[in-house]
Amino acid sequence: EIYTLSLHDALPISIHQLGLRYANGDGVTKDYAEAVKWYRRAAEQGVAFAQFNLGVRYANGQGVERDPVQAYRWFAVAAQGLLGREAETARQARDSVKALLTPEQLARGEALVKSWRPTPEAPGAVATPRR
Repeated sequence: EIYTLSLHDALPISIHQLGLRYANGDGVTKDYAEAVKWYRRAAEQGVAFAQFNLGVRYANGQGVERDPVQAYRWFAVAAQGLLGREAETARQARDSVKALLTPEQLARGEALVKSWRPTPEAPGAVATPRR
């Protein structure tokens, strides 16, 4: 059986790619805050690579205020959706952040991971980059 990707399925992946462009300054001015905006949009829809990249931004305070609880959350969620080496990298990132958390912060992070569910955008939603 051949798997085909519908336009609706491809949109979150394209949104993540837009985040990468802003993070790397690829064809646009490098802008971590703008990258975070697109990473978050794709991450909320279940794109594991966007979840990982969002975790990186929270861990490093790039485009958002540094927030180890959110970094933990996104690394842990990404680890659930990635495979192989990428999943291991996400688990290692999660564990490195975990070592910095207080018990209260860890409990908040775990609750965020447990309650997380992908939220697909409505059909017809348009990704409109900042000009």
